[in-house]
Amino acid sequence: MRSAWLLAVVAIAAVGCAARRAPPPATGHVRRGYALLHELLGNEKDVSKLLLVKDVPKPVKQTIDAISDVAGKGKDRLEELAGAPPPIDLDDTGLPADEQRAREAIADLRKHRLLAATGRALEVELLVSQNEALVYAIGLTETLARSEPNAERLAFVRALHEDVARLQRDVLGLLRPR
Repeated sequence: MRSAWLLAVVAIAAVGCAARRAPPPATGHVRRGYALLHELLGNEKDVSKLLLVKDVPKPVKQTIDAISDVAGKGKDRLEELAGAPPPIDLDDTGLPADEQRAREAIADLRKHRLLAATGRALEVELLVSQNEALVYAIGLTETLARSEPNAERLAFVRALHEDVARLQRDVLGLLRPR
């Protein structure tokens, strides 16, 4: 009887200790936000490669080149900052398989449309796709900035936010009717 009572006390104490254990830091979605940003920057750094086979007006080319430049530098800097505390895994987007496949299908559709388009249709298709990517980057950087505990990463995210917001305004300006 005494051993049963002692076992019950130990079990209750163990449950109590487990319940009082500090929860893990709430970093899962934030860290995955960085993985999503990393993936986006990786895709956007290569967008200017399209202009090796397609011709667009000089202002569009300059904007696309600027997007590629900001994305490439941002991706490299993010990789440098990934190990700072708290560390982040740039490969874990946390996306379900169906979402990942949908994103790949959208990317293939965009690629085929861009390769098939010429003239103003190409400009519009390219600029609309860049607007969508930049709006997504703006949203990601805003979200990440709200909960980033590392000062160096916070400064990076804020600066990147300003860059992508400026580029998104440039893209919208190019989409306005002439």
